[in-house]
Amino acid sequence: MNRRILSILLVPAFAIGAAIYSGCLANPTMTAAVKDYMPVAVGNYWCYDWIDYSGVSPVTSYQRWLVQTEEVKDGQSAFKVEKRYSISACPTSGASFNEYWFDNDSDFQINQTAYTDCKWVTYFKYPPVENVAWTSNCASSGTTKFDFKTRARESVTLNYDNHTYPNCGHVELTQTDTSGSIVTTYLYATWYAPGIGAIKMEKTDKTGNSATFNKVIARGELISTNVTGK
Repeated sequence: MNRRILSILLVPAFAIGAAIYSGCLANPTMTAAVKDYMPVAVGNYWCYDWIDYSGVSPVTSYQRWLVQTEEVKDGQSAFKVEKRYSISACPTSGASFNEYWFDNDSDFQINQTAYTDCKWVTYFKYPPVENVAWTSNCASSGTTKFDFKTRARESVTLNYDNHTYPNCGHVELTQTDTSGSIVTTYLYATWYAPGIGAIKMEKTDKTGNSATFNKVIARGELISTNVTGK
């Protein structure tokens, strides 16, 4: 399923033809599986274009998230995911790092190896009900705090192909990093389309004394995908 433009939708694109659009219905059937919002299976991948607005002029790069294997991590079955970065669309080479994904009937978690004191962070709670909040405290260099909050499900229109996905889950993460007297804060918003996964992400600067305060400094959108195992 390579959705690049009309055929498979956004990270979604998933599916192809009618199947593709079946991911975000006006009244989606809610089942007890987070996989409806972040389908995880070996071989699934999502490709995104990323635009960084923090400099003098926008800079575009690309990411590919690939589910490589299913293995035991910290005593539970999890999926090893390779995240690769490059100036080439849907990169298969270039810089990369690995993380682990775990999903069950209530939430979707990520083990980010960069945060050694915070093994598993819940990024999505099922179902996506408005105004559900949770916090995860982590420590790397300094202290990192993750505050999550769900927003109302909404329609999302992607700039890439101008397609609109209704009833998508919306989660906001406020990340606060404290190192001595230095405090930086960013707001990360992610929209999830049922049956497809993350289709849009935005990073907003919330550091009070920053020149880019309250501005979106990065945005990512799905441009192609291959999703099975829904």
